[in-house]
Amino acid sequence: MVLNIHNMTGSKIVNYLILALVEIPGNAIGSVAAQYFGRRLSSVAFAALSAVCSLASIFVLKDPFVLAILCVLNKMFSGALVLIVYMQIGELFPTLMRATAYGVTGIVSLAALIFIPPLIAMGSSNAFLPYYILFGIGLLGIVLCSFLPETIGRPIPQTINEAVLIGTNQSYLSFIHKWNAHKYLNDQYFKENIDQIAVVSLDPCNNK
Repeated sequence: MVLNIHNMTGSKIVNYLILALVEIPGNAIGSVAAQYFGRRLSSVAFAALSAVCSLASIFVLKDPFVLAILCVLNKMFSGALVLIVYMQIGELFPTLMRATAYGVTGIVSLAALIFIPPLIAMGSSNAFLPYYILFGIGLLGIVLCSFLPETIGRPIPQTINEAVLIGTNQSYLSFIHKWNAHKYLNDQYFKENIDQIAVVSLDPCNNK
């Protein structure tokens, strides 16, 4: 959205400043939502809100004030989505692969920037097209985020075997949040690792 600033009306300097500052409340909202409503639902919701803002922008291109508001909201929701996705990366991958996962994600996101110049150029000839593309990206984000397992309240996996177990007892339509996460945690993690937990508990050298 920041790189698409050339297709926004009004002062480019003011627009850039606002789009940069809006990341602060976006990150705050994303963090709170992920802690209470879960990573999966929050990421899907913010991707959907971002897509809605992109689609709505198509109908208000002649109103600079409303268009600026929608672009700011889009940037805020996108920032919240990125924050939650990075949280999921750390909670889905085991310790040995976590740094690699963050690195690959960063490389892929930077590589995607090569499509930004053509997107900006399209806006010069057709003001609607960039927002259609952003809307499509938002829809793709909704689909991809909906298939990720919920990780709220679950210990960070240390091994590949622990990472594979994440989401094995979750259905596609399951809604896991702060107030019921312990049920899924007890069913999936503690029952599948009860033998190891018992050994640790009976270890006389364990001071915990």
